Amino acid sequence: MSLQSRKRLTHFPARTNFVPVERRSRVAYLLNVIKPVLTLLVLFTMISGTAPALAKSPFGHFHRGAGKAINTQDKIATIATTVAGDLLWEDTVDLSGDYDAAFDVAVEGTRAFVVGAATPSGSSCPGEAPGNCDFYVRAYDLSTGTLLWEDSVDRVGGTDVAYYVAVNNGTVVVSGVVDSDGTCSSFTASGNCDFYVRAYDGATGTVLWEDQVDIAGGFDFARATIGGGWVYAIGWVTTADGDDDILVRAYNAATGALQWQDQYDQGGREVPWDVVVRGNRLYVSGSVSGDATCVPYPFAGNCDAFVRAYHAPSGTVLWSAQRDLAGGFDEFRAIAVAAGRVYVTGTAAADASCDPYNGTGNCNFYVQAYDAFTGAALWDDQFDVAGSDDEAISIGTANGRVYASGWGSDASGNPDFLVRAYDGATGTALWTDLTDTGAGGYDAAFDLKVRGERVFAVGGGPDFQVRAYDGATGTLVWEDQVVDAGGFGFAGAVAVGAGKVIAVGYGYTEAAGNFDFLVRTYDAH
Repeated sequence: MSLQSRKRLTHFPARTNFVPVERRSRVAYLLNVIKPVLTLLVLFTMISGTAPALAKSPFGHFHRGAGKAINTQDKIATIATTVAGDLLWEDTVDLSGDYDAAFDVAVEGTRAFVVGAATPSGSSCPGEAPGNCDFYVRAYDLSTGTLLWEDSVDRVGGTDVAYYVAVNNGTVVVSGVVDSDGTCSSFTASGNCDFYVRAYDGATGTVLWEDQVDIAGGFDFARATIGGGWVYAIGWVTTADGDDDILVRAYNAATGALQWQDQYDQGGREVPWDVVVRGNRLYVSGSVSGDATCVPYPFAGNCDAFVRAYHAPSGTVLWSAQRDLAGGFDEFRAIAVAAGRVYVTGTAAADASCDPYNGTGNCNFYVQAYDAFTGAALWDDQFDVAGSDDEAISIGTANGRVYASGWGSDASGNPDFLVRAYDGATGTALWTDLTDTGAGGYDAAFDLKVRGERVFAVGGGPDFQVRAYDGATGTLVWEDQVVDAGGFGFAGAVAVGAGKVIAVGYGYTEAAGNFDFLVRTYDAH
């Protein structure tokens, strides 16, 4: 894969697409600033030209049709640097000339852990249909990029994917799906996929324990976090009657022993999206049925945004909140907890036309704040760029501010990378950045992390994108836009630690017809 970076500067001139919101009305803001740009469905758009079509899995990741064979490569390049935003090292992995992709990253101390999917030599992972992808984990020295250990899981020669990773006190927890019988397609939420959690010793890669759950021979999926000596995993699980339930399981982090479990069914289609533990409280977000029309994937009907708080040691439910804004599709995605408040991002239907799967109707970028102890609603923001499809999918907090990222759409179909900052106490919008790279496709901010007064947001469309902001003002400090010659790229997750920013995703090489697992690490200061 031939890569080049462009547009990386340490200082940027004033930009017309950066607007401190102050007390200006939303109408004036939309008319004067956003009008020339935006639109999406980054999640469900089709790449133009000869590249294969991209579609979105239920978990925010792209897939495509069958690839073409090229030579295997696993390359780590190290670049000396002393400047903020400069590339320190990168790693690209191509096991078989087919589908290899990095989906999540976590950092602790001097180590970085990156997870995703890798296609073994001689196999194919077509995405839309079952194929042979392996659940894949790589551990790096954060300073040098040296590979410390790696692991892959292949249950039955089918679709096994590591979507999420978390680390605490040297224990690494990786979660996602494994194939039960060769029919699993995690990219389309179909077939017999099993809920899967796997714990490692972060220093050695030794497997400590694993848990595989098959509720009723249907689609089951896991996302796990770790804290306080416990692992908490949420699951989207399918019952024998075809309903979707929210499954929450708590394990002893050292042994994997199950402490408690909650399977929540509101009588329809219930799906979780994020899980966060803070002290002795656990928070879970997602969507639940507003009525019988709700279809959580592919995102249709009257689904309600949902968040629930548990007493983490016992599993006792402390409070739940459910929002139905306009009788359409509403959901909560990412969670952040700070200063006695729970903040969640997601989609809010402006009316019943909201259809995020097809990128049609009026869906709003949505941020909601709750009292962390009582569940009382404190404030919300439903940001409507231009009466089209907008969504907030990531969130972070620092210094009394809340930062949300995602995308916004205008009527023309051109999407923008969107980051928005709020006063955490009042919900007042402090600044908004809408970025159109002009690279000939969509732009979307899929993840962000905050450290001190720096906000780091990553995303894609046509290019792998990393942007660093001053958290107080929204000024762009540096950016990196990676162009895969003759293809496109995507950054889906970011982590920050030890003065470094590590962004992960994949690059697509059009001439070869394949995706490569891609990791890039920058100087954060």
